[in-house]
Amino acid sequence: MRRTPPTDPRVHVAHRAALDLMQYQLFPAYKALDALRPRLLIADGTGLGKTVEVGILLAELIKRGRARRILVVAIKSMLAQLQRELWARFTIPLVRLDSEGLRRVEQKIPSNRNPFSYYDRCIISVDTLKNNPRYRAWLEHIRWDVIVVDECHNVANRGSQREQLARLLAAQCDALILTSATPHNGRPESFANLMRMLDPTAVADERHFAREDVQHLFVRRFKKDVEAQAGTALRDRRVHVHEARASREEEAALAALHALELRNLGRKRHAVDRLLRWALVKAFLSSPHAALESLDERMKNTERALDRTDLGPHPYEVLLQTDLGRLRAARAKVAAATAPRAFSKLRRLVDELRAIGFTGRPDSPRVVIFSERIATLDLLRDVIAREFAIASPGEVIGRFDASDLTDIQQRQVVESFGRESSPMRVLLASDAASEGVNLHYHCAQLFHFDIPWSLIRLTQRNGRIDRFGQKHEPQLHYLMTRTEAATADQHVAARLIEKEDSANQQLGDVGTLLGLYDPDAEDAYITEGIAKGQSAEELLPDEPLRAGEAEAWLEASAEAESSEEDAEAEAPAAAQAAPPDDVDLVAMLDAIANGEEPMLPATAPAAVATVQPGTTAEPEVGIDLLALLDQAEAAEARTPPLEQLIVSESTLYPDDYTFVVAALRHLEKHPVIGDAGLKWEADDAHRTLKISAPRPFCTHREPFLPAEAVREDAPYQLVQSREEVAKRLRRALEGDGSWPEWHLLWEQHPLVDWLLDALAASYARHEAPVLRIPSMPRDSALFLLNAQQYNHESEPIFASWFAVETRGKRLADEAIPFRELAARVGLFGDLVNPGAASARLDALRALVPAVIARAKEVAIEQREASLKRVRARVRAETRRIVAWEAKALATVAAKRRRIKGPDGQMPLPLDAQEPKRLPPLLEKRLQQEEADIRRARENHEQFLKQLQAAGPPYIRLVTVFSAE
Repeated sequence: MRRTPPTDPRVHVAHRAALDLMQYQLFPAYKALDALRPRLLIADGTGLGKTVEVGILLAELIKRGRARRILVVAIKSMLAQLQRELWARFTIPLVRLDSEGLRRVEQKIPSNRNPFSYYDRCIISVDTLKNNPRYRAWLEHIRWDVIVVDECHNVANRGSQREQLARLLAAQCDALILTSATPHNGRPESFANLMRMLDPTAVADERHFAREDVQHLFVRRFKKDVEAQAGTALRDRRVHVHEARASREEEAALAALHALELRNLGRKRHAVDRLLRWALVKAFLSSPHAALESLDERMKNTERALDRTDLGPHPYEVLLQTDLGRLRAARAKVAAATAPRAFSKLRRLVDELRAIGFTGRPDSPRVVIFSERIATLDLLRDVIAREFAIASPGEVIGRFDASDLTDIQQRQVVESFGRESSPMRVLLASDAASEGVNLHYHCAQLFHFDIPWSLIRLTQRNGRIDRFGQKHEPQLHYLMTRTEAATADQHVAARLIEKEDSANQQLGDVGTLLGLYDPDAEDAYITEGIAKGQSAEELLPDEPLRAGEAEAWLEASAEAESSEEDAEAEAPAAAQAAPPDDVDLVAMLDAIANGEEPMLPATAPAAVATVQPGTTAEPEVGIDLLALLDQAEAAEARTPPLEQLIVSESTLYPDDYTFVVAALRHLEKHPVIGDAGLKWEADDAHRTLKISAPRPFCTHREPFLPAEAVREDAPYQLVQSREEVAKRLRRALEGDGSWPEWHLLWEQHPLVDWLLDALAASYARHEAPVLRIPSMPRDSALFLLNAQQYNHESEPIFASWFAVETRGKRLADEAIPFRELAARVGLFGDLVNPGAASARLDALRALVPAVIARAKEVAIEQREASLKRVRARVRAETRRIVAWEAKALATVAAKRRRIKGPDGQMPLPLDAQEPKRLPPLLEKRLQQEEADIRRARENHEQFLKQLQAAGPPYIRLVTVFSAE
């Protein structure tokens, strides 16, 4: 019965995994399993437990026999964390193929062997796959049952190597699971790109699609949507803003930096670089030491520009020499602010650390301190060690940045910071740690030593400790330098703090405020706006900007900048322009790929837009993606009731412990185990087992388990209590960072799974036991049967357990449901084996053909409802595919008409003698799009055919109950 695959979308086993069950975390699995193909984007907000949601879905696919081969692709810093959590909570064994794991693999298999054919379940970095051509070639020849792409926004950029890799992976699997808290950049094309990875036939026009086209492919909830279900697993945050009054030296340095007007270094233009001033101010707001670094770099670049003697004297040498003088003067003032007594924010940080009880000793609270600049992190390490008299700063103060740490070193730092026994009490982090790193174990204090000009970056930083499973109230500290006259940068910092906190509580998705959905784009937008004199309130309004508004403004600013460069160029722009009838194929193809209007030969350049945020100009961006996502979020905030999401399976044993003990007793001396037999110990009081792995398991299963999960020369230790496993997982995470020595005792543990196989093998093929039930009538027998129906994809679509009763040679008309059978023969009680063979064996064997024939009739009748549902869904999907193909082909035709013009011909310059056709490369591209659409329809139609039932139902005689 435990091997019977479920055929409904409810959760059958995963709710018994080692986790604190949250109702909302079950819904993604339910939604994916209810689809024709389990493909889903899990786009829940930061810190809601997407890893647990992935594990639940994987466990259910394994239960259904649809996840023998699993590939998980993640960023480097997440590999070990994902691997350990999926093992500890769900006993899903993934072999880690990071730099350390790859060395292990190379020692095990021949150099020319494809590791993806050797290991059925792997976890690997997206960059390892992207950067290693050999691995990519191997992937092209391997099929997977399930592929998980964590943080999938890293593979969503069209045309990138990562995106090409993701498309290859999507085509190589049946089930595809994507996860990301930021699944789009505000434009419908980016979201449509992910939807097409999940289902190439979902979106016909990537700029114009409806919620009904994609809603079945994603789930998206935020903290505000699920906090009622999460209880204490999600904590309310507390925000602290610490203002440090600027010293005289800081006032002077900031005034000098704000007054700087520096020229561009190029030889064709000499305009003031408006953004450079703010880059230097922001560097100073991190630390004077970071500002010195930036100033020195600018001075070096200026001197280098002046020293280019091979190009002759610089045409703006006088201006640049003046700039050098200004830079040197500003540098002197900044250098004065580096004195310990002059750096007010640094003094305030030390005071606030003392206020929360930080001492650097083992009983000190753990603290995360973020900064954008490496020079600032270097300074903080030295000052904290000195101020708190830390004798061993290398042990107490950790560092996480992308400058020189390998993936293994990054993992070791994070694990050390999360261990209870570790002396590390401070983690100094650059923004390399702001994404995909869990720092909430034993840490609820986070300091922003500087404030990035991005709401998304602030939220990502805060999400390292403000996340699912945090046991204490997250304390978020912001440090700001306050001058006597409040400047624009101070207004920006205060506004960012305010809007990040309110957006977290009210919007859920902080990226909706500006609609840029990229931290670097947000930084550029705010910096550009401040440089042009806009206020913080204008740039960060109370209500979200319209879709595409901030992006259009950034593009307009870039175009204006480009126009200024052209105007100041030494050579006339007209002399460098292409002939009017030339077609820029690259630009045209890019425009078509992005659904934009291509620039044509006879088309005059568009005027530079001057739209400002908050004006009434409406950029044309296709559908309102935010409204679509809001509607989907509102619909899924109401999670179905628990009884609709999970089901308790029929079982003859009160729990897994009792079942496994019975299996061990049955198998311990059986030949299927081998000559050595089974060695095991049971603790009934604590429901724990210690099992020495038998030789067949060691030979055929153990080599494919993660090395961290196997204790050399030690028994496997299994415990039934999921609460105990979760506790031991937390203890391991918070202790020495090792994997828990005690594993969850349930049917999906590899050793228990092997025991189930051994139980099945303990009976010969075509052999069924006869159980004697003295209370039954002497001439009667009950044949217990299992019927299953599979489709052409070998996926179960129907499963049933029932009995056929016989009286003498006569078969009863009605089948008996399993629960009724169990009650009649006492299956839920203790059955006594009398030890003697049945006297009716020959008579019972003679009845088998007739019983099987009757069982097929029963199964065909019972399966009809399931087949009817499948046929109805296939018909509906077929209609959808026909409509999709028509719309997709119409979209390509519209592109062709838009390029050719209303009369069907390319626009012509005035002196043209004959009509021009589309350039061959462009026409070939459009034809390829049309061919891809037809091929996608054909592939989908073939997939729908595969969903149909394949042949008669499979009938298995399980056992026979007889009186004698």
